[in-house]
Amino acid sequence: MTPKRFKILIQSPADTMDEFERSWKLVSKRQSKGTSEMILCFKDLSLVSRVLSRERLRIIQAIRKWKPASINQLAKFLRREQANVYRDVQYLSKLGILELQRRQSKGGRRSSLRPVFGWQGFEIAVA
Repeated sequence: MTPKRFKILIQSPADTMDEFERSWKLVSKRQSKGTSEMILCFKDLSLVSRVLSRERLRIIQAIRKWKPASINQLAKFLRREQANVYRDVQYLSKLGILELQRRQSKGGRRSSLRPVFGWQGFEIAVA
């Protein structure tokens, strides 16, 4: 199985559009089958630090290390308020950095969201 790669590119908006068009063409021709890479593009490093704040990076590290069963358990590991962790996890999920898996309790009455970081790691490139 090919390791999943996650890239962050720092480049101009024009270069970002070129990258998007290239990727779109590959997808439309189905040439990207088997590709396991996601690219997020930013125009400068200050935007990266807002999206991947210190607390969000701690969340990713904690998920990789402890593999929590729920967001509530993750918040306990981090010693942070559950609502704040939930908000950050949802944001990272919308970006595709985290995956949220719904899990039913043993009795089937309650469900929880299990956060998963399925990437090999980050690669940051400045174009």
